[in-house]
Amino acid sequence: MAKTHPYRIERLDKHHNRKNFSCGEVALDRYFKEQARQDATKKLTATFVLIDNVTDEIVGFYSLTASAIDAGEFPARLRISKYSTYPVILLGKLATSIQHREKRGKKQRLGEQLLLDALFRCYEQTGQMGAIAVILDAKHDSIPFYIKYGFLPVLDTPNRFFITMDSIKTLIEKS
Repeated sequence: MAKTHPYRIERLDKHHNRKNFSCGEVALDRYFKEQARQDATKKLTATFVLIDNVTDEIVGFYSLTASAIDAGEFPARLRISKYSTYPVILLGKLATSIQHREKRGKKQRLGEQLLLDALFRCYEQTGQMGAIAVILDAKHDSIPFYIKYGFLPVLDTPNRFFITMDSIKTLIEKS
């Protein structure tokens, strides 16, 4: 008998119940409950939710948006001559439910599932639009998490990190 995956990822829609979600960060909770769907409707972001397949509860989310970064913020070895800015995808928000981070005494690796899905989705989009990297602004305590997946610091911008599409491709090939 095939084992079904405990979670699925869907694009945020009006039928998703966001009211019980809490990641423990007031600003992120408020954004998710009050603003995320409106931003998606206005095409400002695309927000994706991680759903528990048993309870249909939202256990995490992330948002993506098109962005740009000054070439000078990239390490010299990664710069492309002729361009002063580069198209990138901003991983603007990523959060997991406090209630679901551990289940039955076992870490669920929800953040990892969300991050890998976001990176895969971003990489797939480069077939349709240009983007050389994914960038994010990491909270101080989450920096080691992002470094573990190959994110590098952006020059002169504290807590901003990036991962190139080439590095994402390598991550995908390893998983």
